[in-house]
Amino acid sequence: EVAVVIDTSGSMSDDDLNRACSEVDGILRACGASAQVICADAQVTASQRITSARNIELSGRGGTDMRVGLRAAAKSTPTPHAIILLSDGYTPWPKQGEIKTPIVVGLIGRNCGVDSVPEWVDSIVVDD
Repeated sequence: EVAVVIDTSGSMSDDDLNRACSEVDGILRACGASAQVICADAQVTASQRITSARNIELSGRGGTDMRVGLRAAAKSTPTPHAIILLSDGYTPWPKQGEIKTPIVVGLIGRNCGVDSVPEWVDSIVVDD
């Protein structure tokens, strides 16, 4: 079981959001039939179980605090085995150990914050 958090804050461009949705389709193919997808900026703006990225209702476009999306993902039902955050990386981060579920960050965008991700979080840069 995987939960995906999409950063829908104002710093994510339309191209970044399209790339995030493309990554969700890849995650769905790799993980199985469905996944919980949470859209968040400084608050959770949408949470839905999807079977296709076409069904994602992107909402938000405000400030940035992915801690709220990560916390919501950790509490989703069924409990996820992993949380994947698709973001530019420019966000406050939860304290180490606060969220027990493993977190993987897919950094999106030409100017993504590679150096902003804490060392205890696994991250990869998602290339175009």
